[in-house]
Amino acid sequence: WGQEYFSYHGQVFKYDQVRVTPKPLQEPYPELWLGGMFPYTTRRAGRSGDAWCSDPFPIEKETWKSRVGMYREAADKAGNRAQVVLMRDGWVASSRAEAEKTFGRIYVDETLFYFRHGILNHHPDFRSESDFTVDACFQHAVAGTPQDCIEQLERYRQEYDVDYVIMRFRLPGVLDCLRLFGQEVLPKFQG
Repeated sequence: WGQEYFSYHGQVFKYDQVRVTPKPLQEPYPELWLGGMFPYTTRRAGRSGDAWCSDPFPIEKETWKSRVGMYREAADKAGNRAQVVLMRDGWVASSRAEAEKTFGRIYVDETLFYFRHGILNHHPDFRSESDFTVDACFQHAVAGTPQDCIEQLERYRQEYDVDYVIMRFRLPGVLDCLRLFGQEVLPKFQG
């Protein structure tokens, strides 16, 4: 987007004389955050991107630390600044009971769906369907009271070497959730 039109000829895609509109406002360009949880995609993010972004699935701490190490090493080797971005599902409410009522069962069912399709079978917290409880799933989300969410985000920052967190709030009532998150949680992490 540094010029009006550009062309690209790669192994898979070929573009001739295309343009991006509207042009980004960021100067010189917006950061490119690359995702992926496999070793190759993690290293590619370090070589080619401005940040590495995970998926929102439950993570196993040692695997995560290995991926962060791969990413930071590749970024350092390429001369890039490393930024680790963790994506988490979540819900903040005035009480944990309210968060469980609004978000708990839906989050358990969604996580169980992925387990049934082979995505979470590797995780030590989830060996069988009976392991999918609200308490077990909330260990991998940012959910509960504002104080619960602050503690969970602090844990991710300290134990998982995370620079940024992308939160996914996406249920009816999300405006109240966002308001509470913005008023009670975010101020603890600004500045």
